[in-house]
Amino acid sequence: MRTGRKTQSIVLVVLIERRKTVTCERLETLANETDPSGDELTSERKDQKSFDALDRAGRLIDAVAGWALDHQIGLALNNKQNLPPGTADTENLPEYLAERQAVDDHVHELSGGTVLDESNCDAIEPAEARQMLINILRPLRALFPDDVYRQALDGLDALRFGGEPLPIFKAGVEGRKRNWREMRLQLALAHVEYRHGLKRQKAASQE
Repeated sequence: MRTGRKTQSIVLVVLIERRKTVTCERLETLANETDPSGDELTSERKDQKSFDALDRAGRLIDAVAGWALDHQIGLALNNKQNLPPGTADTENLPEYLAERQAVDDHVHELSGGTVLDESNCDAIEPAEARQMLINILRPLRALFPDDVYRQALDGLDALRFGGEPLPIFKAGVEGRKRNWREMRLQLALAHVEYRHGLKRQKAASQE
């Protein structure tokens, strides 16, 4: 369980450390294989390799700082987020100290890890999901262009407070006859038909 990440056996810790090393080595390999200096020679499958690299990097973050993700998710479940350092005027105020004590609690990490262990997406309320995104995005500013980062956080905050959706979360394509849910259903049905078609072809080839 994620909630037991800090009480793992020595063998498991060794395996995790090995996984970190392998992941870092693979990320370095992917970077070399897709270096622009190689022109066309290194552009082959670059899109898929870039996706693979980010996926592996995400797993690496989970391996080395998953406890921090759990804490931020746990905060979101209690409608809280990271509390910035206090100023000389605020850090000793009773209200600030009470809020600091509320966020500096192991219960958030434990509850966040439990949610990821035992829940599915349907069990998480949209408001909680939005707060989770806010809590996780805020410390990852270095990963995004400043304007994209600010638009995303402002847009999520506007939804959180019940305001009108900001442009980043408004539908950007006009004139479509089907909405997103209908299109998603259409894709799902097409995928099912495709799978059934493969089964029929396989059965016919075996006759």
